[in-house]
Amino acid sequence: MIFMKKLLVLLLSLACLSLIGCASNAKKDEKSPRKVAVQMWTFNKYTFEDALKMLKGSGIQGIECYPGQRLSDSMPDVKISPAMTAEQKKLFKKLLDESGFKLIAFGVISPKDEKGIEKVCEFAKEFQIPVIVSESPINTYPTWDKYCDKYGIKMAIHNHQKPNPYYDPSKVMSSIDGFKNIGVCADNGAWECSDIKSVDGFKTVKGKIVEVHFKDIKKGTKEHIVVPYGTGKVDVKGSLAELDSQNFDGWFVIEHGNKEDDIAAIVREDVEFMRKN
Repeated sequence: MIFMKKLLVLLLSLACLSLIGCASNAKKDEKSPRKVAVQMWTFNKYTFEDALKMLKGSGIQGIECYPGQRLSDSMPDVKISPAMTAEQKKLFKKLLDESGFKLIAFGVISPKDEKGIEKVCEFAKEFQIPVIVSESPINTYPTWDKYCDKYGIKMAIHNHQKPNPYYDPSKVMSSIDGFKNIGVCADNGAWECSDIKSVDGFKTVKGKIVEVHFKDIKKGTKEHIVVPYGTGKVDVKGSLAELDSQNFDGWFVIEHGNKEDDIAAIVREDVEFMRKN
């Protein structure tokens, strides 16, 4: 009888361990929801204030501002930039706070000297912006690294297509080697326009991706015409799978800019695609 009780206890213990193991594996297999933001260039024909209203209910969580967007009809001559006055910054912050969106990055902005770099970093610190997206010259990297370290932010190198100096992801990786505060803002649409497959580009910059300007590009052209995910020539599902395999947990930034009539609806369509894939 005692032997049978011990055997029963042992079997129950093994069963519990098995269930715990299954639960643990299930947790590992669960995929966290993608963090989806919008580059506000997508709404470049609108004011920042109007664009925020249009994005309500879109399903995005974050926004990436760019320098030069008109701030509000109430200040028609004001454009978003580190040079805004205290009054203008106050309105900028008010609009952000009321929107509920997280400001995840600012750019593309490319100062070429130390004074300009520090001013941008100060602006980022003031508004708790974690990433500055830039195409500043390579000789400025030590300065960027210094001020990013000082202000606790990252700089991410963005790429446009050829003949942009950063179109080749392998050269970008070489240029940022050794800089702890500089990574990559990967624009896979620009890669595709430069005859670099999206999946290959993501493999090349593995380990250094800060954020992704995630795009699909119109079929049959080398022009940078962005289309809704899954309707163009980019292997978007393969690209997502590659980023998943790298355990990328940064922001996927939707970016259009072709002045589509119903751009808010297209953004919602992209968000839905991202959620399902």
